[in-house]
Amino acid sequence: MAQNQDDKTIEYITTTFQDFALADIKYNKDRPIAAALLSGCLLDQISGFFFDKGKSTDKARLFVKKYMPEYANIGIYDILRSPLVHNYSLPAGYSVTSDSALAGMGMAILPNGIIYIPFFIQDLEVAVNQAIKDLKEDKEIRKHALKWEKLHPVLKMNKTDMGVYSDDEIKRLEAYFIPKIQQHPIIKSEPLEWRMLTQELSNKKFHAFIEIKQLTGKKEINQYSLEKFVQAIGMESPVDYLESNPL
Repeated sequence: MAQNQDDKTIEYITTTFQDFALADIKYNKDRPIAAALLSGCLLDQISGFFFDKGKSTDKARLFVKKYMPEYANIGIYDILRSPLVHNYSLPAGYSVTSDSALAGMGMAILPNGIIYIPFFIQDLEVAVNQAIKDLKEDKEIRKHALKWEKLHPVLKMNKTDMGVYSDDEIKRLEAYFIPKIQQHPIIKSEPLEWRMLTQELSNKKFHAFIEIKQLTGKKEINQYSLEKFVQAIGMESPVDYLESNPL
């Protein structure tokens, strides 16, 4: 049964939280200032989908209180958000680090005000996952989120951007594109080998690639996102295929 449009919108929203915003934060776990700044921005973004009263700062604080209560008393949102975005600094008495020497302390916020970013990111991920669970299960939150998304649309992939796909979607893309690419005149006429690869992200989501190995000359091996590759050889995009062939 095909997803209705609201289900697709909810999927776009949760994908933005997990595979764009949170994934960027995790990618920067060893760059503490970048990770802290992005974390503040994520709290700004995600809180609007859960709370409908007050200013954006009020909503972010409510999100922390509900989903990260251990950080509410120190005002983690106010520590990370405005000082970093506007002044590229932190309030007096606070600093951020990813120094692994502090991992043994077992604390995200040390008594001296040091924020150990890798542990903080772990807590943030737990909070985001719980929030997403509530978004999918709580009818009132879902209703508000759909309304909010119309006013503040989340980032969506362009058809040539690298896609994020579920395991089922990857299987469908493999079943469709592998034989199509194999029979494509460009592939059949060139001395090369190719294969379709996947890269697992978080929460059982994947990127898809095409790897090309030249059999003559320098025998180079190159990888291209599935989206860019099929565009280059004149085929429909994975997004178009999935949307026009729903389960």
